Amino acid sequence: RWGAALLFCIVASAAYMHHVNRAADKQQRWVAYAIYGHTAIELFDGRNSVLLVDNGLYADASKMDYISDNLLTQLRIRHRAVLPYSAEVEGPNLSVRHCHITFHSTHIQIVDPSIAVTLQTADPPKKRQRTDCLVISGNPHISLAGILRHYAPDMLVLSADNAAWRASCWQSEAKTLQLTCSDLRVAAATLML
Repeated sequence: RWGAALLFCIVASAAYMHHVNRAADKQQRWVAYAIYGHTAIELFDGRNSVLLVDNGLYADASKMDYISDNLLTQLRIRHRAVLPYSAEVEGPNLSVRHCHITFHSTHIQIVDPSIAVTLQTADPPKKRQRTDCLVISGNPHISLAGILRHYAPDMLVLSADNAAWRASCWQSEAKTLQLTCSDLRVAAATLML
């Protein structure tokens, strides 16, 4: 009788672990979160991931070593590439070009101070560029209205390195426009594909 119960527990545990492992093999999602006051965007494709971080965090070797050593096992990842936002990558499911990320069919635009200067001096396009997520990073000196003249996002993510008062202004503007907004100083933002 005890043997049957033990056998049932072993089989149920094995079935559950098989299910969890299969789900990890098929995952396609991205997560934006704060690491040491910086924003990181991690793109999961099966058991592989690409972690995109701002240049300040990427340049800090001790923090990058800690991230590489401690986050892989918790997320069931076999291989992780760590790159700065400024990287240029082209692959079958991933394209990263100067703060614009295409992951499968998802488009993520990062607006940092360099992009903000360009947006402020450029004429607005006839049609705004559609993007699934707009990440405001690096505390750029621009209003949300100034950004939205160029982009039409489905979701807004405020980086952990933005000033609290500026993030509050962007959140108020987003609320008025009924735009979903996540502040990474408070919680991570996740999108399943």
